[in-house]
This record gives sequence, C-alpha cells and structure tokens, in this order.
Amino acid sequence: MKLKTNLEKGIGGFEPLDDGWYEAEIVRANPAEASTGTSYLDLELQVIGPRHEGRHLWDQLYMTEGASWKTEALMNAAGLELGKEIETDELIDRRVSVKVGVRLTDSGESRNEIRRYRRMKEESNQ
Repeated sequence: MKLKTNLEKGIGGFEPLDDGWYEAEIVRANPAEASTGTSYLDLELQVIGPRHEGRHLWDQLYMTEGASWKTEALMNAAGLELGKEIETDELIDRRVSVKVGVRLTDSGESRNEIRRYRRMKEESNQ
C-alpha cells in the first residue's frame, strides 16, 4: 500500500482558530454520558470555509435545561425540526455556521470553543 502524506500549507495544526464565524460540516455526532450521568451529544465538525478549511472543531451539547439553548440552536442551524426525536446520524453531513471563540484552560492553554450555531447564509443542507 502506498501512502502520500499531505505536507501542503494550511489544513493541519493545533493552534486555535481566530475568533469569528466559520462554515462547518458535522462529521461525527455521538450520544454519550458524562461520569455524572448527564447525557450529551459529542460533536466533531470540519471547517469548510471561508478560511482554515479542513481544521476540526469539537463540541459537547449537554442535555440539561440550562444548556438546551445550544442544542436548539444546532437543530435550527442544521434545518432539523425541534421537539422531535432524531437519529444522531441525521446530523452527519449537515452544514452550519459556527461562532468560534478562544478560551484559556486551567493549565493555561488556549483552546477553541463553539459559542453559537446558526444557519449558513446559502442553504446547502440536505
């Protein structure tokens, strides 16, 4: 088997993305449970533009009353109906806009976090 490594500029790296809005595609959406017993949705998104294409972002949407606003925002952004049960696979390949911020961890590292979701300007959802 041959392997071609991608050494081109741009898609790799672990430096945080700049604050701002990015277009992204949901590539993974798995239900999970925290050690406290709280259910959450474990998400992975891939940036598709307008810059930093190919970079990945992660989010965890907890199924609590206080955090429901973010889950509702994701559902709206993905064009899915609120209040109905869905299969998490229905989120895969959906395109959304994400507001990315940078936060400082307890250990002093800068990390990206998704702060908001909204529909992309041009509808490209299924």
